[in-house]
Amino acid sequence: MLDRRVTYKRSRSYRTKSNKFRTIKTPGGKLAIQYIKKNTRGSAMAGVKVARPAAYKRLHSARRSVSRPYGGVLPGQQVRDRIVRAFLIEEIKSIKNRVAEPKDKKKKSKKAKAKSSTKK
Repeated sequence: MLDRRVTYKRSRSYRTKSNKFRTIKTPGGKLAIQYIKKNTRGSAMAGVKVARPAAYKRLHSARRSVSRPYGGVLPGQQVRDRIVRAFLIEEIKSIKNRVAEPKDKKKKSKKAKAKSSTKK
């Protein structure tokens, strides 16, 4: 069995939320660490108070989140982008299905004609 252990390259030697990595295999066959960069979420979240974790826990629930999907987790613009992206993907799928339907009908009609001509 292969040894899957790797050592951290940077100073922080704990598996924290900000110390994410991916193990990759080098061309020489060794396992190495590739650090994953943080995903920036654009602008700050409106309506959410900025506080340290301990103070954040003591905050009133209304100050911790916003009343919408992903409120307090993602900013409104990012939620809007996700909704629009999902809608456009579904629209593209439906358009592709509509374009593919006439081709299927033509194929079926040709097969039906071929079957009826062979039966006679």
